[in-house]
Amino acid sequence: MSRILFDFECSDHGVFEELVQSEDRVTPCPKCGKEAQRIISNVRIDWRNMGVSSDFPTCADKWEKMQRQKARKEDSSNLVMY
Repeated sequence: MSRILFDFECSDHGVFEELVQSEDRVTPCPKCGKEAQRIISNVRIDWRNMGVSSDFPTCADKWEKMQRQKARKEDSSNLVMY
């Protein structure tokens, strides 16, 4: 099985990260060995290493694109054929 990086919290030493199986809810604290509970944490994604651009279109970008497409369509329907 693959291991996943999760955040855990020790009552004495605070939050730390550990590679564990997805079903593991507790792990020993690396400093004191005391049982630490898995906690919910923010998702961290490094877009640069995933080959994904972080320049996502905004709703304003999408609106402008739709307006340009609409204008082109209207322009092409106003053409007069001789």
